[in-house]
Amino acid sequence: EDVFLTPTDKQVYLDYNLRNAIINHLSDHDIVICHDPQPLAMIKHYQKKCAWVWRCHMDVSHPDPDVTSFLKPMLNRYSAAIYHKPEYRLKGLKIPSTVMPPSIDPLSQKNTEMSDRQCASLLKKHGIPTDKPFLLHVARFDKWKDQMGSIATYKKVNEKIPCRLILIGGMANDDPAGAEMYANIMGAAQGNPNILVLTEKNDFLVNALQRHAAVVLQKSLREGFGLTVSEALWKETPVVGSHVGGIPLQVINGKTGYLVRNPEEAAKSCIKIMKSKALRRKLGKAGKEHVRKNFLITRELEDYMRILPKYCPK
Repeated sequence: EDVFLTPTDKQVYLDYNLRNAIINHLSDHDIVICHDPQPLAMIKHYQKKCAWVWRCHMDVSHPDPDVTSFLKPMLNRYSAAIYHKPEYRLKGLKIPSTVMPPSIDPLSQKNTEMSDRQCASLLKKHGIPTDKPFLLHVARFDKWKDQMGSIATYKKVNEKIPCRLILIGGMANDDPAGAEMYANIMGAAQGNPNILVLTEKNDFLVNALQRHAAVVLQKSLREGFGLTVSEALWKETPVVGSHVGGIPLQVINGKTGYLVRNPEEAAKSCIKIMKSKALRRKLGKAGKEHVRKNFLITRELEDYMRILPKYCPK
């Protein structure tokens, strides 16, 4: 999408970073890690006494030139940048960069172990019917998350296997288009009792839904990384996702789930999984092992311990 930041837009951004710098004290630390663009400009308001590292959670390989020229002078004051994938690097920076995928915490409410009985009880409490298998899509209401594509996928699957679709998510505070997307989703789901749209912020409920789902859909059109994929795989639930962002690093096609290009391919993959308990079990076990090796918080902590000392003062 084309982006146009007016002088007023830029000044509002800088003003908020100044306010945050005033109420935060970041001078007496060994290292400061700044996540994403929102607080990036805070570095302007500190005498840099320690390493500042920019942790970028987005694909910025093809940025808007005007936005880039605005942010680069501030970015070049950082000691280093960390990206999810090599392809995500922002070109033209004078600072070193490295790659470190994100991770999930297996002990968090969203990922902690939960018995079948606990899952069933929680789903019943929230009025989630379990008389049919269901497809699950966990994501904020955003056009790039493609809930509409998941609805189209569900309709094709339902022609072959009676099932439900559950869409659970919310609206990001910094996304003014979220409410409009939610309205579009509700409009598409209207009149179909087998499409459930949930907005409750409840990590235990997400946990239970991911464990009980027949298949988890992650059909994003764009994606920074998509850790909801690892969350589902950790629970031994196969994922059908698109070939964007960090999804292909998590979904190994034919091994932990399937990578697809459109609702037709997604439906075929879902039906294939739903028709074979053995295949679902095989994909699920491989998925959990893949996450255990690559996307747990312990691995990310090791990465930080390996990477950060390079930038800390001696």
